Amino acid sequence: MPEAATMDASYDDSVIAIEPWRRRYLTAVLFMVPVLTFTFPGRPNQAGLSADPLTILKLFTLVSTLFSGVVLFALDRRSRKMARGVAILLPYFAFLGWAILSVLWTPLRSVTLNQAGGLTVLLIFVLHVSCAVRNSDDVSWMLKQLCYSSLFYSGVVLVAFLINPSFSGLDRSADRSSPEKL
Repeated sequence: MPEAATMDASYDDSVIAIEPWRRRYLTAVLFMVPVLTFTFPGRPNQAGLSADPLTILKLFTLVSTLFSGVVLFALDRRSRKMARGVAILLPYFAFLGWAILSVLWTPLRSVTLNQAGGLTVLLIFVLHVSCAVRNSDDVSWMLKQLCYSSLFYSGVVLVAFLINPSFSGLDRSADRSSPEKL
């Protein structure tokens, strides 16, 4: 009696694991992308351009991740998995186009451009993940890297809290809003 298929037809455990170059790229991005979402309360000049270290780090992360993702996309653009990934993510890429187009009429161009850039990086990263993950071992590796990344950034915030509680974002007294607004 033949066994019933329990997984998608594209799922194949016999395929080799993620290529080493792609594994290094995905690991770097998993550790870099959370930097784009990091912020702390009371940070001055959040709406405009500033030269504080966090803004410079976010800009470097955004540009380097975007550049490397586009290069890898160009190298891998003819694969079937890439075409299938683009087809699945097409509505999200349409939304990305709208986000980039909205820079034309927004009063806060730098904020909108930053958000559109972050969305671009995330979509390129998801596209590369869809091409890289081939079997259950790859999924386990990816989840393990996400756990390591979360543990690392939790440790960074904890150390920042121990050094200067108001800088870490964990100190509620640093929030300048009144209790009525909470």
